[in-house]
Amino acid sequence: MFVDCKMYWLDTNKVISFRREEEIDGRHASFWHAISGGSGAECDRELDLNRCRRLGWIGDLLDVFKHHYPHEDNFCWWKSPDPRWHNRRFLISTSTFNYIVVLKSGRTMFSSSLRSM
Repeated sequence: MFVDCKMYWLDTNKVISFRREEEIDGRHASFWHAISGGSGAECDRELDLNRCRRLGWIGDLLDVFKHHYPHEDNFCWWKSPDPRWHNRRFLISTSTFNYIVVLKSGRTMFSSSLRSM
């Protein structure tokens, strides 16, 4: 599973991992975000079993992206131009846009969040 194994960003040695800056109920914030739902503060979100079931999709989507980049066959990707984000963010989505993985570029690649539409 993605959480337990190392994945690397394209052809670099940058490891892709969940953001570890803060914890919520003993879990890394981005992991908690990936398995919980709701609006407002992260600590107010509730465990969502459907999001838990899709946790493995993160690794699958990143693997497809890595092997087909830059061609978009079964996925879409773009770099965020949003100036509010100091580091560039890469967004990778299924072709139907019902599942999005957001990666923040830094010294290491960190998966900053995940969206299920």
